[in-house]
Amino acid sequence: MLFRVFVLIQLLAIFLFTACDVDKTGETNKKQSSLAAKSISNIASDLPLIKAETAKIVQNEKNPIDHALSLVGLKRSQLSRPLYHEEGYRMMCRIPLIDQVSKSPFYLHYWADETSSKMQKAAEKGLYHALAVMAKTINGGVNYEVTDSTRTFEGNFAKAYHCLCKKHGTKPNYSIVETIENAGLSPLFDKHLALLVFSLSEASFMAKQAFSRLTKTELSFLSDRPERFFFPNDNQFNFLTAPTHVQEKVVSITRKIDFVKLLRSALLISKATDRFLDYLRSLDNSENPAHYFRDGMKRTGLLMDLPSPIGRIVVLGQNDDVYAGNGALVIDLGGDDRYTGPIAVGHLVPGRVAIAIDITGNDIYDAGKKPFSQGCGCLGVGILVDISGDDKYLAGDMAQGCGIYGIGLLTDLGGKDTYTMGLMGQGFGVFGLGLLLDTNGDDRYVITGLGQGTGSTMGYGCLCDLSGNDKYLANRNTRRGHLIPDEWCHVQGSGLSIRSPDWIKRFSLYGGIGLLTDKTGNDLYFASDGNCMGSSYFMSIGSLVDHEGNDIYIPKNGYGLCYAVHLSNAILIDRKGNDLYFGGTHTGGVASDRSIAIFVDYSGDDTYGPSEEYVRKMIKTKADKEGHKLSEIKLKDRIQQKMADVSFASALKPKGLSF
Repeated sequence: MLFRVFVLIQLLAIFLFTACDVDKTGETNKKQSSLAAKSISNIASDLPLIKAETAKIVQNEKNPIDHALSLVGLKRSQLSRPLYHEEGYRMMCRIPLIDQVSKSPFYLHYWADETSSKMQKAAEKGLYHALAVMAKTINGGVNYEVTDSTRTFEGNFAKAYHCLCKKHGTKPNYSIVETIENAGLSPLFDKHLALLVFSLSEASFMAKQAFSRLTKTELSFLSDRPERFFFPNDNQFNFLTAPTHVQEKVVSITRKIDFVKLLRSALLISKATDRFLDYLRSLDNSENPAHYFRDGMKRTGLLMDLPSPIGRIVVLGQNDDVYAGNGALVIDLGGDDRYTGPIAVGHLVPGRVAIAIDITGNDIYDAGKKPFSQGCGCLGVGILVDISGDDKYLAGDMAQGCGIYGIGLLTDLGGKDTYTMGLMGQGFGVFGLGLLLDTNGDDRYVITGLGQGTGSTMGYGCLCDLSGNDKYLANRNTRRGHLIPDEWCHVQGSGLSIRSPDWIKRFSLYGGIGLLTDKTGNDLYFASDGNCMGSSYFMSIGSLVDHEGNDIYIPKNGYGLCYAVHLSNAILIDRKGNDLYFGGTHTGGVASDRSIAIFVDYSGDDTYGPSEEYVRKMIKTKADKEGHKLSEIKLKDRIQQKMADVSFASALKPKGLSF
């Protein structure tokens, strides 16, 4: 009898799988699951009925699927496909979470609250835990657990270097091995440096395997112009409605990348980096040279610059250094340093892994307007860690925690820091993961667009700040350079994608997941243009969660502050504080066609504006300063232009859901 029950369950599973016209990664809702569970739990007491129903299923040739579903309390209509089918879209690069929140709007609320808290707790533990949270979000059905390869390694730095060369198919230079042995490193520093190098070797080998199926031509197509996905033909980004031929080619190539291996590579090296950071934290005084050298004497300048098959291994001393390279491993022991090159960038060679760790000092990372720097993974993995000091980060495009066909992480663990860059960074991911993590200090984030926790197709971008009175600023109008953004900023917890102008005949693409999470502090969020502050455009998720503080939100030209359009999902949550929400049209929880917008403020004496009185005062003050008066009619026209219309829980077009 038990065998018959087992056969019936298998039969039901086959019928259900056939009826469900969704990807394997799609999930049924909680009601469906509970009904199914109830039916299975009662199966033992209904054996005679089961036997009879089994016979009916076999005999019912007309519609056995509907009959099988009825046994577990389901209808075929409940196994719904994503809403884009109603509009006739042909979609690719599906992310299961986007469909899940589209089907269950209030799950979006739960997900954003839960994920923000998880990310903050993980960030306090280390890089590995934060990256693991992101990996599970982008595809929870894949196991990304990694084996700690250092458990099998015993030896010093020289032996680790020897193993690295052998692992990657080159003969070790024994004169270099002798140089390492004569460097006078302290036993403990030598040991932890060896573990880091050994893990770097393993991670690099794994990352190279992730790209092994791509031809040289395909690798060149992705690496020569990685921004091509957004700028396929020229320097102008036209995301709203544009031909998708180039994007389709990008997708066909990226399908050959083994993203599971790439993520495992990043997790492996991030775990090793966390271990190295734990060692540094255990030191009573990280500036004491006795921790690093046997003779206890302070060393300055370039201490090591060793060639290796995966890139140079560099150790800098405890004075104020200037470094212009991009080593596979760069460790600076102290001083107010200046980095002028593409530091911590996995880009020069496909499958490259690059790490940079600066222990102390008020440092300047100045890449000028050059792209690819400061924790960028482009067909590779790039990790930059600055442990302490008031630091300045200046870069062009694709920097400061940017993952494009790769994984990029920037972590600053202390100090009042300033981050300034162009496009695609400060937590930006497309076909990859990008994370900017800052643990404390009053920080200033400045970007032109496409960043500060933004994700696009098959990507996840996150900016996580744990404390401090921070400023998040985005102004697309300041851009004067190679790549020009479209009319929106796409920043501060946003998602976006690209749709074909004739979507009935051409493919459109799922977007990604964007998250900006800020734990404490009185923060300012400003964006000159739309898709900002927990907003999303087309088949994406945009989320901003601020946990505590008296915060100010100013989407200057509107179309932000939790705005969702074209089958998209947007959420903004502010947990505590007396906050000011001030924006123009389409702002404050607005959902357009088949989209979801959820705007939540849990507590505090808040202001939702602008009010007519405020706008009148603002316009008159400006007119007085300019030395002219406005007629009452003209003043009313100006006021109407500045007022927030279609705002604060407005729903538009078919099936817009706004809360």
